[in-house]
Amino acid sequence: MSNSPIRPISIMSNNSNYFQSFFDNNLYGIIELDKEGAITKANGVFEEFLNWPVKEILGLSVSQLMHQKDGELFSKKHLQFNSGKVDNYELEVRFRKKSGKMLHTSIAVTPVIEKVRKEKNALVIVRDISRQKSNERKIQKNEEMFR
Repeated sequence: MSNSPIRPISIMSNNSNYFQSFFDNNLYGIIELDKEGAITKANGVFEEFLNWPVKEILGLSVSQLMHQKDGELFSKKHLQFNSGKVDNYELEVRFRKKSGKMLHTSIAVTPVIEKVRKEKNALVIVRDISRQKSNERKIQKNEEMFR
């Protein structure tokens, strides 16, 4: 994971088309969360990752879609985020697909700053790292065989 700071995304009326294009056409899954961590918006890539129709996950706490331990870690980090103790954060979490299988991901969470609303939403960029995790397990297995 990168140590470079994640910058807040500022949404103003004159650039909402740029934001919508970024949201809809991104290579990564993107979800918007309200202050409590409930999903308010999700792009098609996130929908494809989990095979959950967006309309079925809107309003759910994002941690409900995660492995229990990862959901607990996410909730703790998100509390720090909401209290201002951290401006943004990155985590590796496992999301539960509709089939029940786990999807290894890397998430980056940054605030969405809107001048109209006072509460702070979060934008979550979700990257599928399943192949990377599979390769790491293979390497570890090979190293164990040769010890």
